[in-house]
Amino acid sequence: MRGEVKFFLQDKSYGYITGEDGRDYFVHANHILDSGSLNQGEAVLFDEGRNNKGVCAVNILRTQRIMAVRKISEAKKRGIKEEEILDHLIAQAEQGDIKAGVLNICIEILKEEAVEA
Repeated sequence: MRGEVKFFLQDKSYGYITGEDGRDYFVHANHILDSGSLNQGEAVLFDEGRNNKGVCAVNILRTQRIMAVRKISEAKKRGIKEEEILDHLIAQAEQGDIKAGVLNICIEILKEEAVEA
């Protein structure tokens, strides 16, 4: 299901997502698949789950992160060298083909990949 982060208290690791059905879903950081944090107004994809207090969001993915992974994968498939991918993505952002939020997540992902290498 699609939804939008209503609020997320990073210091407490929980918050709420408003689903496309209009319901509010409790969310805990443990159920965020790609990061332990969410930002108010952020678009997400999630599955409906249940806990002892009712409905909750599980298997949460930040939509911008999905787009970022896709943009990086597309660049790699086009044969762009690892060290040139960031410049390629910045150029796309300057042309309006990538939103700033997605570009920031691309940078996070590329940094993570550099540390792992």
